[in-house]
Amino acid sequence: MKKYVVFLLIIPILAFSLKSNEIDIVGKWTGEDKGEIGTLIFDSEGYVELEIKGKKMGGKSFDFKGTEAKITYTLDTSKKPIEIDLVLRDMSNKVIRSIFLIAEFKDKNTMKLAPPIGYEKRATEFNDTNSIILNRVD
Repeated sequence: MKKYVVFLLIIPILAFSLKSNEIDIVGKWTGEDKGEIGTLIFDSEGYVELEIKGKKMGGKSFDFKGTEAKITYTLDTSKKPIEIDLVLRDMSNKVIRSIFLIAEFKDKNTMKLAPPIGYEKRATEFNDTNSIILNRVD
């Protein structure tokens, strides 16, 4: 009897774990904002590269104002809306700047993003002026 009770308790936990892992952000995402095409490339190691107005920055190593730097990301699917944090660090891991985004996945290849209010405060909802739709292209 105890085995059945344990089994019944484990199934919901596994189902929740599987559901939260369904979101896969790894890949190349593009979107348009005010006539400009932007790209975010999330890799499986936790790095993100951005390309905006033809300028690339981020990833494992790039020059940021004369300093070698990197940009990492974290994805928190336990929050609603989903939270994505982009963190710019120097190579000694000192944080230079953080950008706090919210995200909503329409399907596995379509993501709605909203940037922070200023650089400090995470948006709490999506609206017509703060949202951009990104599509996975790779």
